[in-house]
Amino acid sequence: MATQTAETQETRNDQTDSDPTLSLIRLMVEFITGKPVRIFSMAEPAADAGSQAATADQSTQASAAPFPTATGPGLAFEHHVRREETEQLDLSTEGVINTADGRSISFRLDLTMSRHYAEQLDISLRTGSARRTDPLVLNFSGTGAQLSNQRVRFDLNGDGQQENVALLAEGNAYLALDRNNNGQIDNGLELFGPASNSGFAELARYDDDGNGWIDENDAVFKQLSLWTPDRNGGGTLESLAQKGVGALYLGQTRSPFELRGAGNQDLGAVTASGLYLSETGKAGFMQEIDLTV
Repeated sequence: MATQTAETQETRNDQTDSDPTLSLIRLMVEFITGKPVRIFSMAEPAADAGSQAATADQSTQASAAPFPTATGPGLAFEHHVRREETEQLDLSTEGVINTADGRSISFRLDLTMSRHYAEQLDISLRTGSARRTDPLVLNFSGTGAQLSNQRVRFDLNGDGQQENVALLAEGNAYLALDRNNNGQIDNGLELFGPASNSGFAELARYDDDGNGWIDENDAVFKQLSLWTPDRNGGGTLESLAQKGVGALYLGQTRSPFELRGAGNQDLGAVTASGLYLSETGKAGFMQEIDLTV
């Protein structure tokens, strides 16, 4: 048993040394924490009983609910150094010169000299996978869906566990369906997308007349709401009529765009874009956003 453990540890070390990315991660974490780091491969077998239990757990979880989209970084290390030098010289002089021939010469000189130098070092190391879940968002500001740096605890996946997700920026709202009619959005299963990772496809199931639009001819239209969450997990819930929305188009186009915070932190990403029509005929964006959790 001791020999097998030693061989396993040696194999781990060999794998780490042969992978420059893993070696770099290990060295950087050791430098930051001051402690040795051991890297384990998820492919390594555990004890038989543990393996059987893990397999059973995975099978149960897989049959209970779909996994959210896994994209983006799971482990992130960022180091930013910015150096700036600014120097400015303002010189002003004036006077009167009296010459030998009796003349007087007045003068004034102004001198401004300045320089500015800036350099920035950015180190970004990312590996693994961060989970993303994609609800539909309507934008009313004309800029496309946006996220803020503020976060809120919310059960986005409907699994009973709250995730820490970015709040919508002003002028955006989630398309919602209050399924239990309690006047609030309880979890992500009352949004379009978290249950299947395809908000447009979920919404299309309610297209009763098959015309490619969700409008007043579809039974669900009057039940749909627009939810704007707040930092306390509540927020406002308004009907489509209150916001002047007349129809939701089910067509979409792929439009990948990363949504970053003020410090370039990963908030989520736009994955697909469609449109809605207001009662006045004005078009706006309806987009599928993958929220990073």
